Amino acid sequence: MKHLKTFLTVPLAALLLLSSCGKDSPPNQPAESKFTWTYNGTNYVAKQHAADTSGIGAPSIVAGMQVSPFVGPTGMRIKLSGLQQGTYTITSNGANRFEYIDDAGYVEIGTSGSLNITKNTGTLLSGNFSVTLINTKTITGEFVNTTIKP
Repeated sequence: MKHLKTFLTVPLAALLLLSSCGKDSPPNQPAESKFTWTYNGTNYVAKQHAADTSGIGAPSIVAGMQVSPFVGPTGMRIKLSGLQQGTYTITSNGANRFEYIDDAGYVEIGTSGSLNITKNTGTLLSGNFSVTLINTKTITGEFVNTTIKP
């Protein structure tokens, strides 16, 4: 009987110890990150997204569905004059530009609208947008905790 108690007690103690470890989130736990948009009646969730502070076309926000060379490049590139909190007016030829590649592979340029950055922590970016494209369709979306790359 003593061996049975030991046999049951050790796994139970280990289970309790492991389950209590998961109650507090680790301090470096990444925040939930998502980028969603609606275009032509279809809702999309980006497979990858990031904000860039340097490089060609920076500062910019890039989001898309492409996860391999065999999947089409549906997504967007948003060139902005900065990544600070605030509202950025989108035009077809100004400092704040919006390019969307639709499911058929056509590049649709934003002609009007706005992008709002509601949070910039220095490493994460959140906001929303509503842009009318050159094909007269509107694309709307939201991004939450998008990683800012240096």
